[in-house]
This record gives sequence, structure tokens and C-alpha cells, in this order.
Amino acid sequence: MTTENTATLDAAVHSTAGAVRLVSVSKAYAPGHLAVDSINLDIAAGTFVTLLGPSGCGKTTTLRMIAGFEQPTEGDVLLDEVSLLNVTPDKRPMSMVFQSYALFPHLTVQDNVAFGLKLRRLDRQVRNAKVEAGLRMMGIEQYADRYPHQLSGGQQQRVALARALVMEPKIVLFDEPLSNLDARLRVRMREEIRSLQQRLGLTAVFVTHDQSEALTMSDTIVVMSAGRIEQVGSPSEIYRHPANHFVAAFLGTSNFVEGTVTDLLGGQGRHARYRVHTPLGSFEAPGIPGLTPAGAASLVVRAEDLLVGVEPADGAGQIEAEVRTVAFDGGIINYGVATEVGVLAGQARGASVLHKVGARVTCSITPGSLWVIHGAADEGR
Repeated sequence: MTTENTATLDAAVHSTAGAVRLVSVSKAYAPGHLAVDSINLDIAAGTFVTLLGPSGCGKTTTLRMIAGFEQPTEGDVLLDEVSLLNVTPDKRPMSMVFQSYALFPHLTVQDNVAFGLKLRRLDRQVRNAKVEAGLRMMGIEQYADRYPHQLSGGQQQRVALARALVMEPKIVLFDEPLSNLDARLRVRMREEIRSLQQRLGLTAVFVTHDQSEALTMSDTIVVMSAGRIEQVGSPSEIYRHPANHFVAAFLGTSNFVEGTVTDLLGGQGRHARYRVHTPLGSFEAPGIPGLTPAGAASLVVRAEDLLVGVEPADGAGQIEAEVRTVAFDGGIINYGVATEVGVLAGQARGASVLHKVGARVTCSITPGSLWVIHGAADEGR
């Protein structure tokens, strides 16, 4: 499709992005059981925000409260600073893409996409033009007369997206829309969704438990646990500078090396810098603010930053270990290595020597990769 044609289709299906704000929002399904516990969140217009967390963390309930399918027990949901508490779902300028796609099996692709527009009683000519533009935008115009059961999973997903976009919503809500797709198609669809969001300037709120989806698609990630927000930040900030053990453990594969803060080395704003003594030696690293000398601390060491079979260039941070587990994964070899602080996860890349279980190996830590958080005992873990 040419750039000119793409621009024409984008103009035919145009949305004015909205901003969402959650103010002290809670949801209780039973006395004493908070599915969502007094969360505050700002979602800027035109951004892709992902609610990420394990099952039962409150992410889907939060999405449903934005959509209006659930009412907050306390707090307020605002769109462009206007409360939505008394606005029914059908009156909110939002569209939702569901995990199951929620296509009507008795309607053709064309009629599925047109369904919401018919409810709005749009002029037939205007409606048909929007449907045609939506189908072409998603590359499914050739399937206009087919029924959902005649489509693949990826094609059904594109129909659901077209149906959402032709409504010209201020907010597009995604409830784990890729979980039913195979791995390769899931990667392709997340690239398409992200590209579409950026091209159209949409405000998107995306729910998933898949960290890879969150990291590759988002402007902002909201990590949730037990109904609360653990951290809000960009993908790189969340991954490289986790606020606590939960965030560090949920994204990627992390090792936690417990130690004691021996020196404060400066730093300001959201990041400080410390010297931490551990059984593996002393390390200097940035970390969360507020740690004190002689206080407990945890060094976060990502598995990809613990290099197995690689000696440090300057000899600093050298770790002697014994291989306990080996898992070959193409260009990466994943190891579990026994050290003075227990078994740690590490990696070797490329054409590295495949170390056998029981082998003695020297490991090193990628310079600049460490991050310091509260000690595990201080977090009650």
C-alpha cells in the first residue's frame, strides 16, 4: 500500500485521542476483598499504556471500569477531565477488542464491522465508506462477505480491530487480544497493532500478563499486583530500574544477591548510588533512593548480565561457580550456576563453549548492569 493510500485510509477512519485519569479508584466484589485498591493513574492522549501483571492482579477489572462494564466502589474515572461515573458503556467514546474477538457468527465480516455504526444510525453511504476504509486499513477487504468461522485467528483479530477503529473512539481498550494466537502470529499482530496506534495517534490501554508484549508495544507500563500499582514507567525504566522485588522478578529473569549498604555515593532524583557488600564481593551500583548505610539491600542481577564462562576484563566482580543446569536455546545458552549465595541464573551467547553439568566456570557481571533495591527482608518477602 502506498503512503498516499495509507494517508487516505487514516483520514477516513479518524479518531481524536482522549486522556484518561483514575482517581483513588477501588473495586470490591465482597466486603474485605478489594480487586482494585485505591489506584491513581494518568493515561496521556495518544499513548500506548499496558496494564501488566499476573492473573488476579486487578488489571482486567481496571480496564472494565474504564470501559464502564464495572462501576468503581470508590473513586472516579475521568475522560478529558470529565467524570464517566454516570455514563453507560454504550455512551462512552471507546472501543474494546476482546480476547475472544466477540464477532457475531451469523454476520459477515462486513456486517460485523458495520454493527456499531448501524447502532449509531449513520447514513448508509457514510457507514459503507467507513467500513470499506476499515477493511482496507486492516488488509481484509477481500474477506468482506465471509463469516467468522471461515477466517483464521489472525484474520478474525483484524476484523475485531477494524470494528473498533471505525467507531472513531477516543480510547481503544485491549483485553488480552493476542492470547489465542500462535507465537509467530502473536508477534506479527503486536507489531501491526503498535504501528497502527502510532500512525493514527490513538490512545490505547492494553491488558496482558505477557511481559514481551508489554515491553515491545508500550510507551508506558503499569505493573500491578494484588489490586495495587507497583510501578509505572517506560519499558526500559521498568526493566532496568525496578522499584521492588516483585517488579524485578515479574519482568525477565532476575537474581537477587542480598547484602548491606556500606556507602552512599551520591545521586539525586529517582536514582541514588551505593556501595553494597555481599558474599560475592563489594559492588558499586545505582538504585532506588532512600537506602541507608548498614541497611539491608538486594542487588538485582539480570540473567543476561551474568555471563557464564567469561572472565571480567579488570578482574573485578569475578564469580567462581559450578554448573547445575544447562538449557540450549539457539543463540543463547541458559545456565543455573551454584555460587556462595545459591544457584543463580546466567547466560552465554553465540558460539560459546557448552559447559556440562558439574563443570567449574568463571562468571562475570556486565559492567553497569546492576541495580539496588530494598533487601528482601525489608519488603516482607
